[in-house]
Amino acid sequence: MAFCQSCFPTEGYVDFFNNHRPAAALGYKSPVQYKTELGF
Repeated sequence: MAFCQSCFPTEGYVDFFNNHRPAAALGYKSPVQYKTELGF
């Protein structure tokens, strides 16, 4: 059985989780928004 990239859509989820999801611990900002506001 060959590896099927579309069968495991983890890249999209990881991108969402690391860059776009609002997090309560960050004041409901996305991780990227929080880091940008801190000057990183």
